[in-house]
Amino acid sequence: MPLPDIIKAQENALAEAAKPFLGNFGFLLISIGALFSISSALNATIFGGANIAYSLAKDGELPATFERKIWFKSTEGLYATAGLGLVFALFFNMSEIATITSTVFTVIYIFVLISHLKLHKEFGGNKIILVINLLILFAVFIALLKYQWQTHKSAFFASIFIFLGAMGAEYVYRSIRKRSFHKTISVL
Repeated sequence: MPLPDIIKAQENALAEAAKPFLGNFGFLLISIGALFSISSALNATIFGGANIAYSLAKDGELPATFERKIWFKSTEGLYATAGLGLVFALFFNMSEIATITSTVFTVIYIFVLISHLKLHKEFGGNKIILVINLLILFAVFIALLKYQWQTHKSAFFASIFIFLGAMGAEYVYRSIRKRSFHKTISVL
């Protein structure tokens, strides 16, 4: 497919690219495959998030409400996730949602790497490779913020608001529970 046609197709470029090879059946096949892929990713995110919340609540990092592990009976997390998804769908287009999601997941990966660096002696891992990956992810994070600033300022401000909101919620929760952060992070 020529580049101008790919740019014109944007969101369904892969399906359009399958059209010359497999015709309308190829377009339909790729489109249905994309829907299954999105559904699978959403399902993994929702249930993965529920397991993370359960583990954090078990360790006292989240309210005890999240510690309930009764599948199909405790729907608060599902409603909260659906509500947040609806808010984002109403106020942002798909491209903005994609950049916000990418930014949030990049920050999560950065903190996972920081945690691995902190615990590398206990769990293994090459410190040099971890630091290189951390630097690369930090560069990706800066590039994402720069991209948002240049193309989707509302997504940039939403990303900043999400990070500040998460830190504020953590501060309030720890203040209410009279808990402090366990240790300062010393990466190197």
